[in-house]
Amino acid sequence: AIDLQKISNPQLVEALATLHKENTPLNQGKVLDLVLHHASFLAPVILAPVPKGSNVPPQLQGKTAIQFQLITTKDGRPFFPAFTDAEELRKFAGQKPVQSVLLRFDDYVSLIQRNEKACGFVVNPLGLSLTLDRKTVENLAVKKKEVAQLRQQRQQQQQAAYSQETIEKDTQVMVGDPEEEPEELLDAVCELAEKREEIQRLW
Repeated sequence: AIDLQKISNPQLVEALATLHKENTPLNQGKVLDLVLHHASFLAPVILAPVPKGSNVPPQLQGKTAIQFQLITTKDGRPFFPAFTDAEELRKFAGQKPVQSVLLRFDDYVSLIQRNEKACGFVVNPLGLSLTLDRKTVENLAVKKKEVAQLRQQRQQQQQAAYSQETIEKDTQVMVGDPEEEPEELLDAVCELAEKREEIQRLW
């Protein structure tokens, strides 16, 4: 089981602080990359037993219903909140006990698609926030899917084109800039670096 009290997203918190200081495309891209691919959020919920009754399907009898809480902006629009850590969640809940579940970007996409009233979701609504409206969320979800499919195709192409060469001892090796940029190699290196937390920067 995951201890939700220990959930934190230090890279995203830092990237949000940088974005609030300087709203540039580069800083926006860093935040969105973390939100889409890496961050795990705390979402406040209300857990309630499904009421017994003749109109309740048998498969739901005795189950617990999860109701996701929404927050309302000043102009009255409802958004799903997404908190980076327990401290940000506490700003929302105050001292009263609050139940929460762990959600990622794809989970918020599903929630928004299922709830027509929801206008999107907002990260750390009571801190250095990031608001993603419904249209933006849908566009990002499509882009994320396209990138994943493209990577899969490239991996398949690389596997098909892979061959092993044995170099004789004392063979001279030339080092220099390639005439054409090796995009597939760069993508593979970037993909590996994303998965390895100890790698912070690439040149």
